[in-house]
Amino acid sequence: VGLVVSLSIVPINVPAVQAAPAKPPTAGLRLTYSGKVQPANPTGDDSSTRSFRLSFLVTEVTASGGCRVAWVLDEGAGAPRWSWAQRFGTVPTNRFFATTSDRELPAIQAERDGAVRAIMLRQPFFASPEPLKEKAQWEDNQLHFEVIGREEVGGRRSWKVAVSSKTGPREVVWVDDQESVVTRHRELVFLGQGVPHELSVDLDKSETVSAEELARQSKAHMSIAGLRGPVKDKLT
Repeated sequence: VGLVVSLSIVPINVPAVQAAPAKPPTAGLRLTYSGKVQPANPTGDDSSTRSFRLSFLVTEVTASGGCRVAWVLDEGAGAPRWSWAQRFGTVPTNRFFATTSDRELPAIQAERDGAVRAIMLRQPFFASPEPLKEKAQWEDNQLHFEVIGREEVGGRRSWKVAVSSKTGPREVVWVDDQESVVTRHRELVFLGQGVPHELSVDLDKSETVSAEELARQSKAHMSIAGLRGPVKDKLT
């Protein structure tokens, strides 16, 4: 799929259209993704290539059906790199899986032609105004969403959703057809002097940890957050 997209990535907030509540995930659900940012048209200069792993853990499901999702970013090859305080965070969502705060959304940095950009990374649950179905279309935050098919991704049947703006296609997101879990994400971003790069993110593993492991992970996350202190501005 050919994509043309500006680097500015607009996080999905509360949908403008009243949404149908999605089935909430289970506390303890852990989703692990691998990702890469690399030149879309290889020219021999791969200095801007970045690789990473991103792990999400549902630490709490609220009475209203929303959840809190803790994340940890493991940066692989490439630079620049975040300080320790920007490699983890917690994203709250409402019962429609729309994020209710963007202060701690994960991002990966990439550099080209001396210019550094922070590229926002999607949270693992896809927010939509209605359950996904063939040829569904809607508008949200000045973006147009359209379900363009269904494919097998990592053994999971997934809806394929194309996202475009007034300037053209932005990204493609694959979403599990039984859950709202993102199984694959592709986006074209521009770095440096307008050099096109592809952001690719794939779901590697989905598991539910034990209550003991959840309590241990949640406590560790809170302890590190306590050392960092409250987030007053976006981590990016």
